[in-house]
Amino acid sequence: MNLLEGVRLAGLRVGFALARREVADVLRTRLLPFAVGTVAEAAARTVLARRSEVYARVDRVVAERDRLTAELRAQGWEVAPSAANFCWLPLGSRSAAFVAAAAREGILVRAVAGEGVRVTVGDPAANDAVLRLTARLAREREEPVGTVGLTGLEGPTGPAEAPGD
Repeated sequence: MNLLEGVRLAGLRVGFALARREVADVLRTRLLPFAVGTVAEAAARTVLARRSEVYARVDRVVAERDRLTAELRAQGWEVAPSAANFCWLPLGSRSAAFVAAAAREGILVRAVAGEGVRVTVGDPAANDAVLRLTARLAREREEPVGTVGLTGLEGPTGPAEAPGD
């Protein structure tokens, strides 16, 4: 495994801002709680020095996101358009039931109560596990009432948009 294969920089919250002087001055007054630590700075410097590896990693994530999105849609799930490292399933009130079903399979997804579920794009094996779960849930919604073990989850949903996307 190369140096960047296991690196996930989003959690380090490294970024920058281009702003007018007045805005930059306000940002500086709020810097302390958002300051970049030495570990995050070292990681960012490593990434900047090895851009081609980072771009290759980004290409793999994008390809997996596109595959995951296409297969979810083929199963009948509504998936909001995304340019991020996750897929958004606008499940509304069924979000909690989806998260519970995923947890029973050892899959961690994040719900936004009453809105939907954020499924982070993982490696192909992790994404395949998500697809097996969603395929099963899609099949269960087509079974006669009373045979589905997921109270409140009726399978794929109709059109919606992810909040903030």
